[in-house]
Amino acid sequence: ESVVVGYSQALGAKHIDTLTAQMNLATVLTEQGDPEGSRLNRLALAGLTEKLGPSHVRSLDAQYNLGKAIMDDSPEEARKLFEAVVGGRSVVLGSDHIDTLSAQMNLGIVLNEIGEVEQALELHEIAFQGFSAKLGVEHTDTLRAEFNLAQLLHVQFYELRRAGLAEKGGHLRARARQLYEHVIASSTRHSGAHDATTLEATLNLAALLHDFPGQAPIAQRLYKEVISGYTECHGAQYQGTLTAIVSLAVLLEQEGQHDAAEKEFKVAADGLAEAPGQLPSWIEAHFDESYPDA
Repeated sequence: ESVVVGYSQALGAKHIDTLTAQMNLATVLTEQGDPEGSRLNRLALAGLTEKLGPSHVRSLDAQYNLGKAIMDDSPEEARKLFEAVVGGRSVVLGSDHIDTLSAQMNLGIVLNEIGEVEQALELHEIAFQGFSAKLGVEHTDTLRAEFNLAQLLHVQFYELRRAGLAEKGGHLRARARQLYEHVIASSTRHSGAHDATTLEATLNLAALLHDFPGQAPIAQRLYKEVISGYTECHGAQYQGTLTAIVSLAVLLEQEGQHDAAEKEFKVAADGLAEAPGQLPSWIEAHFDESYPDA
């Protein structure tokens, strides 16, 4: 903020350095969840576009940052921004540049949110392969791209399964499992067992294995690892902790371990009493159905 003020006074509000500082401030505010970040991003984007043109690297950066700021609330607008960034960066930086690949990955996330799954999957695959080639298969950015791809394959498999077409999605499930396992191994090796990516991938792998014959013991072990990790890092009322607890309870109930399931449901109920609204909607349905008195 002091840099923006200082540059504004010394150079003027529309100077490129002032606008760049404004863009950087907007990025920090967005990461902190401050809606002021979106407003500042729009101002910086308008100013940089006017000064440098829409295809300049800094203008493209401003478009990218605005897209990230609004992608949850305004996915259609974010889509247009990311498409413009992918096109612009491909020309200016190259289609295999890290910044181009990052824009493709975020475009894939937005497209998945608005239901264009096939194109989203294609973009995630391109981003993952590109990061792997540029940064190596164990770089943190590559692992995040790999996790995103695995998650999308996972969701596609479950869509087929819900439609009664699980046998047609076996290859999706197998690939998702392979990717999750690589993310977990690499992230654990480089960042530790309690790293956010490690725990996310472990929770998702447990969910992927949850309902399949012979996989319940593995899923149970994974859920317990996630519960331990999230509890140690974030506490018993954290959403990830409660999600893993309820998932474990549902699995135990399905396996006929009713007393153990009741114990886990009680733990989750106590956690929710302290922090209501901490379960994602997809797991609330399991919780309400299996433990209606909570």
